[in-house]
Amino acid sequence: MIGNRSRGMSLIEVMVCLAILMIGAAGLTRLHVDMLRVQRTSTQQSKALMLAQGKLEELRNFRSLHHQAADSSAYEDIRQDQGGTLMAGVHDDGALQLNWQVADGPAASEWPQLPAYKQVEVVVIWRDGKQIPQHLSLQGIITPYAQATVHELWFD
Repeated sequence: MIGNRSRGMSLIEVMVCLAILMIGAAGLTRLHVDMLRVQRTSTQQSKALMLAQGKLEELRNFRSLHHQAADSSAYEDIRQDQGGTLMAGVHDDGALQLNWQVADGPAASEWPQLPAYKQVEVVVIWRDGKQIPQHLSLQGIITPYAQATVHELWFD
């Protein structure tokens, strides 16, 4: 009777295969959800970094040592949450909060009315997908020397 044995899969074997496939599909779904979360977090961090870098560069690129015209940015105007055209406050439709702190260094011997440097910390705050506050902080030093013109050095 060996030749009369039926060929094919039993119901139990089919159910085991389906269970294995379902476990694999559930794992792939979880992986996809995690990848979306990581991508969203990465996008938020990139936007925050670009905003902070933009502000720090804007503060570094002042046009004069002293405030002269309404459209110019001056070294002496760089203060906490002030200086430049990119304003402190909410950005990216309320998703990012931009602020910066400025600490003056000692007075410069060449310009006693100006500090020798300004230590700046730019901070961007946002909430992640779970509404947990996140922050990014960039620090830099701004000096009046690199931006000063020959006229300002000799005739100020």
